Amino acid sequence: MDENECVLGFEWPIWKIMSSLTVAPSTENVPNHPSLVQLTYVSTRVAHLQDDDIIEMVIKANYANRRDDITGCLWFGPRRFFQVLEGPQDKINRLYRKIRSDTRHYGFKLISYSTIEERQFSRWSLAHVAHQEDQVIEQLILDYTGSDSHPVSEQSTSVSEKNLLQRIIDRLRETLLKQADSSATSD
Repeated sequence: MDENECVLGFEWPIWKIMSSLTVAPSTENVPNHPSLVQLTYVSTRVAHLQDDDIIEMVIKANYANRRDDITGCLWFGPRRFFQVLEGPQDKINRLYRKIRSDTRHYGFKLISYSTIEERQFSRWSLAHVAHQEDQVIEQLILDYTGSDSHPVSEQSTSVSEKNLLQRIIDRLRETLLKQADSSATSD
């Protein structure tokens, strides 16, 4: 094959075609990538929403999150949602706008939004933990967000609140890893 032979319908040598193809690197676990962010929020779920409806929502979200390089975890209790989302900043921003317009919940409180060096939920496009699986998480979330009659202010950024938020995230990860371990041993 000479340098000007037709390759894939182009009259370019194969090395020129191959060198012109570039693949954007994934932001997953790339240290100091400025556009990798983590967002956490809490919201109140509508009274008529069933747990099965939430599981169906999570299944659908998994496909979209994989496509968009988003990872995270959704905890849901009888009255609240707590969600951690991680991924490229533009995609997280777009997803959060979409989530806020979802009528299955209301009363959003953005807890944190920050640039991260690595993901804490890199194994899951969207994991979920129901309140029945770990009541400790529910109490930690209630401690963080306050009671319905004494909610924490929107500008909650003290060191103790950041530590409590990290405890919630760590507990979610521990619960998910235990679920994965028990699932692997039962197979």
